[in-house]
Amino acid sequence: MSFSKDELAVIRRAYAKQILAAAGIADEDLEHAFTAERREHYLGPPPWFLARYDGYYEIPSSDPAVLYQDCVLSIHQERNVNNGSPALHAGRCIPCK
Repeated sequence: MSFSKDELAVIRRAYAKQILAAAGIADEDLEHAFTAERREHYLGPPPWFLARYDGYYEIPSSDPAVLYQDCVLSIHQERNVNNGSPALHAGRCIPCK
């Protein structure tokens, strides 16, 4: 059973807060960006693969909720292209105000 659209919105908001906390950043605009963007949109359809130092591991779920964690996920395994660590990306953002 997958999470509903409304439940995923809550999961994405919690994910955004966790990512910014891990990066040591408090910025409402950046939090909104991490909340609004659907991570699964950039990864394509399941199966999804977690990138680790020793290879790729299939995530045994097709529920997008499992993608909302601070981990590196594969975009194209054969080319070693990954989406990067969310907290690392947040830490490199310099909000314009």
